[in-house]
Amino acid sequence: MSRPTDWQLLREGDEHYVGSDTISYRGAACYIIGIKRPRERKVRSVYVGHTDDLLERMRGHATWDGTTGDKIETSTRRGFEVYFSYYIAKDKASAEAIEMRLLLKWWDYPWNTLGMPF
Repeated sequence: MSRPTDWQLLREGDEHYVGSDTISYRGAACYIIGIKRPRERKVRSVYVGHTDDLLERMRGHATWDGTTGDKIETSTRRGFEVYFSYYIAKDKASAEAIEMRLLLKWWDYPWNTLGMPF
């Protein structure tokens, strides 16, 4: 498994930073969502998922789509910045396989298992 990309800002308060100008990749990927407070240095991983279109999936997360979107909204209201990082995959099945390896290896993604990390 290769390395993930550097963390990129997804959402800060009511501002989201996802568009074709910020994400140039529109293919399959395994992605990680992380949070941190503005003065913290380290991003804490809280969720891992997979998709066949990274740009569209991140747009959905950034605009509070679904359960993860609700968690993102709650996090930003509590003063967290929300970031994402990703592994490029050849197809959705490969992205899902990367996700499963991450879940089995680290299993410290609270939004995948417990809900909010607070």
